[in-house]
Amino acid sequence: MDDGIGSTPEDRQFPVPQTNINHPLDSVLLSLGLALRGLEVEAYMKDELRRGRSSLTAVVNRVLKGHKSDPRHDYPEFTHLISKLWHKVRKEYDPSQDQIAGVYRSQALEILDGNLRQLRKLDAQEVNPDFLGQNSSFLLTSLMALICQFLGTLDEGKKQDLQDPRLKRLLESMTSISSIIIQAVEKQVKRRASEQRREISKIVH
Repeated sequence: MDDGIGSTPEDRQFPVPQTNINHPLDSVLLSLGLALRGLEVEAYMKDELRRGRSSLTAVVNRVLKGHKSDPRHDYPEFTHLISKLWHKVRKEYDPSQDQIAGVYRSQALEILDGNLRQLRKLDAQEVNPDFLGQNSSFLLTSLMALICQFLGTLDEGKKQDLQDPRLKRLLESMTSISSIIIQAVEKQVKRRASEQRREISKIVH
C-alpha cells in the first residue's frame, strides 16, 4: 500500500507553474526538477541589481535554497545558460526605470521564496503531493503560477499601469493567501503523519 511518503525525488513532482511566457531557461529548469520558470530566475537577478548588488552567486544560491542538489556541480549547461542570462540582464537592466516595478517584484519574490521553502521542505521530508490531497497541492502550485504571471506583468507593464492600485491589492492578497496555504499544508502533513502512525501502531499491536 502506498503510504504517500518516500516517493518524491524532486520539486518537479509538484506541478511546475504554467504560464504563456516562454523563456530560454525553462527547459533546463524543468529537467533539473526546479519548481521555477526562467522568468522568475530573471526576476531574482533584477532584484539583486535593484538592491545595488551584483553577485550571480547570491542569485543562484537564492534560486537553489533548500533544493536537494546543486546543479552547478554536475550540469554545465545550467551554469552556462544562467551566466549568459546574467550577462544579458546586467547589460539591459536600468534601476532608474524600475522604481515602481522593482518594489512590487521584491515583494512578489518574497512570497515565492516562502512557497519554495515549503515545497522543498516537503521534498526533503519525501512527501508525495498526493499525500496532501488535491486541494492543497492545487492551491500551492496555482499561487506560484499567479506569482509568475504577476512578475511577467511587471516586465511588460507601462509606468502608468504599474501605478494601478489593484496591483498593490493583488500583492496583499497573494501574501495573505500564501500564508494561509502554507499553514494549511503544514497542518495537513502533521495530521496525515499522525494518522499513519496510529495505523502502523494498530498493525504492530
